[in-house]
Amino acid sequence: MRLSDILDRYAACAKVNYRELDGAILFYRRVQRYTVSGYVQDAEPGERIIGATVRAGNGKSFGTVSNEFGFFSLTLEEGF
Repeated sequence: MRLSDILDRYAACAKVNYRELDGAILFYRRVQRYTVSGYVQDAEPGERIIGATVRAGNGKSFGTVSNEFGFFSLTLEEGF
């Protein structure tokens, strides 16, 4: 069996990627990212809110601020 076949099988099972660099094989974690986006608006008149803070937290704190149109976009890693 070729080394590349063994590495491919390992990478698939361990959910990692690898590459060769200067004769060494480097493994790195494969990270899936998801983006949540939308508009922040007032419930009653429906006006979009500029500069609203949108946060996600799970022991860590990530956030963004809505733009001049009330739009936000927040990208998080899998498992967050």
